Amino acid sequence: MLTFRFPRAIIQILRRQSHSILCDDEGGNDMNRIAAALIGVGCCAFAIYKASKNKGTSEPMKPPKYSIEWIKSLSSIDWEHEREIVRQQYCDPKLDISFRSRLWNILYLFDKVKSERDWAGKTPSGYKIPREHGWNLFKPD
Repeated sequence: MLTFRFPRAIIQILRRQSHSILCDDEGGNDMNRIAAALIGVGCCAFAIYKASKNKGTSEPMKPPKYSIEWIKSLSSIDWEHEREIVRQQYCDPKLDISFRSRLWNILYLFDKVKSERDWAGKTPSGYKIPREHGWNLFKPD
C-alpha cells in the first residue's frame, strides 16, 4: 500500500491557515486552495506511479487469473486442472449464489476456449436434423 506523509512545513502552514480560518473569514479561500492543490498533487503522483509501474521491465504484463487471455495461455493439462477447481467450487452449496454465478461465467469461458481449440480452422457441422423418412436425407429442389 502506498503511504504519503506530509512534510512538517506543510503541516505547520495548514495549522496556521486553520487557525486563521477560525479567527477570521479571510483565510478560508487560501485553505481551500491549499487543500485542492494537495489533492491535485496527490492524484497526479498516483497516476504517474501507476503509469510507470510496469515500464522498464522487459516482460509483458500477465493477464489476470481466470480472464479469457489467461485461460487461452493454459496447456491442456493445466486447463483441465483449473476448470475442475472452478467446477468444484461452483458445485459447493455452502457458497452464496452471486459467487456461484460468477463461477458459472468462468466455466463458460473455459468451455469457449476448449471449443475454439477443438474446432481450430474447421467449420462446425450442425446437429443431425430429422427429416420425413429418416435422418439427414437429401431433399432435391
